[in-house]
Amino acid sequence: MLYGVGLACYLLGTAAACLLTVELLFRAGGLPERLPTSYLLSVAASLGILLSGRLLLGRAGDDRTGRAGLPGPPQRRPEPSTLERLGYRVPPDSSDPADGADERSGGDRAAVACPDCGARNEPGFDYCRNCSAQLPDPG
Repeated sequence: MLYGVGLACYLLGTAAACLLTVELLFRAGGLPERLPTSYLLSVAASLGILLSGRLLLGRAGDDRTGRAGLPGPPQRRPEPSTLERLGYRVPPDSSDPADGADERSGGDRAAVACPDCGARNEPGFDYCRNCSAQLPDPG
């Protein structure tokens, strides 16, 4: 609904501004020395309608696509990859000798809790598996 109203206002404002400009440029008596107040008010009204339509289209874009009409600040978390969305996880780098010692002895290393959502993450990961927030350093 908001998108339709915004589009209608935008098109109406554009058409009115174009018609007023054409009427002024091609009038029979030529360009007047001084523009009438009614003409200036009409131009201001058409530009106001045009800008209102543009703002409504920007807000409607937020509702329809999840994005605002104007760019906002960059996101702080990385987007998950396709494999991460499907549930796959990349194992941590096992080049650390302490990793192998824990696995051989059967000991369970402490999981790292996410500071944002509280999800438990395996050691060695830099980002949370649930919300992609950066995890604190274990050391």
